[in-house]
Amino acid sequence: MYQPVCASYFNIPSVSGHDDLFSNNTCVLENYGAVYGFANGCNATHANATMQLRMGSNTVYTPDGAAIFSCQGVHFTVAEWAATGVDLGTVEVKGLPGAAELIAMGRRLLRF
Repeated sequence: MYQPVCASYFNIPSVSGHDDLFSNNTCVLENYGAVYGFANGCNATHANATMQLRMGSNTVYTPDGAAIFSCQGVHFTVAEWAATGVDLGTVEVKGLPGAAELIAMGRRLLRF
C-alpha cells in the first residue's frame, strides 16, 4: 500500500543501460483521482524515449478508477500512460480491496 503516490521519478542522469525499474507492485490508493505516479524531466510526447525508468505489470487499486500519472505536469490515465510504452501491462482496478483481501495479498507475497 502506497500513499500518497506509488511511483515518483526524478530524471537524474544515470549510466546508459542502468534504468530504474518499478514492476510487479500492487498499489492501493484510497483517494479519488489519486496520483499513481509522477516523473519530472520526461517528455510527455516521447516518454518512452526520454526516460531511464521502466515500469510494468503493476496493479493500481483506486476507489473511482481514475488514477493519473503526471509526466512533466501532463496528466495521463493509467491506460494512456501504459500506452506510451513505459508502463506495459499495468492495470487499474476500480474499487478498493477490503482488509481481509489486503491481508491475503500480503500473505501470498510473503509466502506466509
